[in-house]
This record gives sequence, structure tokens and C-alpha cells, in this order.
Amino acid sequence: MTEKLYRISIQITQDQYSKLKYFSGPGTSISALIRQSIEQELKKLEDNELGERAFEAAKEEEWEKHMMKKMEENGGLLPNDVPECNLDQLWPKLQAK
Repeated sequence: MTEKLYRISIQITQDQYSKLKYFSGPGTSISALIRQSIEQELKKLEDNELGERAFEAAKEEEWEKHMMKKMEENGGLLPNDVPECNLDQLWPKLQAK
């Protein structure tokens, strides 16, 4: 079963068109080349997004470790001067340790 394709209209430069024409041929249409290129770029974006999410999760984990240590130092209570949750400021300090 083939996936449903949607027709869209795009504008490309003469150079882009010339390159697509050069690399297309029997069995490989310009449309197929464009779809492959889009798929590759979307994969990069998805991989980058997953990487950013993993980085944010690591920052969260470091924050939790930091807060647990603070609680242990204060007999299970958080000190009043602990900032809410500014991970972007705390992260470089935690990395340095």
C-alpha cells in the first residue's frame, strides 16, 4: 500500500532546479529527490529535538541531585534562599563540580 501524497507548490532557484534535473532520471523523479531531501532534513530536526530533550532531562536530574544534597545538609529541609528552579543559571555551576 502506498502512502497518500499531497500536492504542494514550491519555488526553487534555477541552480536548485538544474541540480535536481541532473540527478533525476529514469526511476528517480525530481519529486522523489525532493521527498528524500525533506525526509533527511526532518530526521535531522527530530534527532536534534531528541538531543535537546535529553540535555534538558540531564539538567533536571542534576538539579534534583543538587536539591537532595541541600536537603541533606539542612536536615531534610530546603533552605529559604534556594531559588525556584533556574536551571540555566545553575547548570554551568553543576557542570564545574
